[in-house]
Amino acid sequence: MRYYGEHMRIILLQDVPKVGRKFSLVTVPDGFANNRLLPRRLAEVATPAAVAALEKRQAKRRASEEAHEDNVRTKLGKDASVTITVKADDAGHLYKKVHVHDIVQAIAREHAIDLRDEAVLLDAPIHLVGDHPVRISVADFHFTITVQVRAA
Repeated sequence: MRYYGEHMRIILLQDVPKVGRKFSLVTVPDGFANNRLLPRRLAEVATPAAVAALEKRQAKRRASEEAHEDNVRTKLGKDASVTITVKADDAGHLYKKVHVHDIVQAIAREHAIDLRDEAVLLDAPIHLVGDHPVRISVADFHFTITVQVRAA
């Protein structure tokens, strides 16, 4: 990207394609900031007070993420399992496959942990009754839990 003229440091208040993500500090041309980003409230000027507030917000978010990661480690650390009951035929084939969101809901129900769907790494939906290993990834913490699928 070529820059002509003056540049302005701004803090993005929303994700802006080809510019940056929400709450990131970026440098853009003055005209783009003044004519496009600031009037639409997509960004604010990076004053020293705004940068300090941004750093404080980011530190608070990092602390919250670390606390969530520690909570996940203690509750799902070793040999964790969740049980999901679904309708199945006599051969053990499920009438409804078990997807990532079903596993996330089971973890929330049984272990009181809120995970995003992206944290559960499932290659394909589960379509058989039985015990299935499922990988979980939260920040730098990777582990496997057992999903016990039972027939209703």
